[in-house]
Amino acid sequence: MKSFAILTVCVLFGLALGENQVDSHIEPFMFEDLINKTIEALRPDIPDPLKIANLTIKIPDGIDLLTGAANVSNFELTGLQGFQVPYLNLAVVGMRLNFTFVLPSINLYTDYWGDLTVANLVPFYGSGKANVHILNAEIQGSAQADLSHGISVKNLHIQLYVGSASFDIHGALDNEDFSQILSALLNDLVASFIDNHQKVISDILSPIIEGLINAILSGGNSSTTPTSATTA
Repeated sequence: MKSFAILTVCVLFGLALGENQVDSHIEPFMFEDLINKTIEALRPDIPDPLKIANLTIKIPDGIDLLTGAANVSNFELTGLQGFQVPYLNLAVVGMRLNFTFVLPSINLYTDYWGDLTVANLVPFYGSGKANVHILNAEIQGSAQADLSHGISVKNLHIQLYVGSASFDIHGALDNEDFSQILSALLNDLVASFIDNHQKVISDILSPIIEGLINAILSGGNSSTTPTSATTA
């Protein structure tokens, strides 16, 4: 794969420099052209729209804020190919990858079902449609790069931030009036909620995003992911 060859050159060049320099890592200002080519080579493989036929989400054990399970179907996410990478760092020792992705504008459309409890106290259930428009989403992540069989990442951990989000949710508590109130509340509160609950969000989203990244790195360019996946 073209992108793999480029990244391999970056790594080997970094290893050679590492023998003579204390600072043994790759940063954009050092190999800007090579890294930009790698990123641009991958961009056409990003499914846009990203479609998921069915995704079951099980909240990991040990999280007090949120318990239960949820499911999304007919999921469609647009805007992924517009990503920007303001920071990328590959430490040669340990092959530790740190990065920041920015998504200027993304739109999410899905059918959903949920049976959840918030803070071990407040029930949330329902099913319906949800539309979300997010501006200036930023994903800060760290993972270990694995070059043993092509290129992949493992042990991914992310932190998510959003500039603003607009929600249009239907079917919450099986009540349309409540759904409109919830949509308005989320519009005002989601950015601060994400900031204050990074661990919960990381535990839920990291394995999903790791799977999507590895699917793209493996050369898959289908607009539809496998029909089901589960976080645990």
